[in-house]
Amino acid sequence: MKLNLPIFAAMACAAIGLPLQAQTAQMMNRTEIISVIAVAQCHINAGRLTEEQANQIVREIVQEKPHLKAASLWALNSDNARAARDGMAPTLGPNCNSEVTDELVENVILPNLN
Repeated sequence: MKLNLPIFAAMACAAIGLPLQAQTAQMMNRTEIISVIAVAQCHINAGRLTEEQANQIVREIVQEKPHLKAASLWALNSDNARAARDGMAPTLGPNCNSEVTDELVENVILPNLN
């Protein structure tokens, strides 16, 4: 199944409407890329995307949003980013578009932004 890139990005950005505010641009960018990757992982887990398709979509989003480049490089090499993604992806619901709770932000995302 081929996902429409703007729809995919919008679904990922739903997770960006976080209940808590990040304090720096770096934290916001890291949060955004973790959300994009978590949504991609959710779609992989649901069988709607292959890993290759998800990676391509993430690359396209980073191309469209160059401010995410440094955060995406961090996310590729960070155990913390993997932990945040792995903690977030299963909470996104069957359609991969559920809201992110304060508890998830406080306990999974924020502690892993380093």
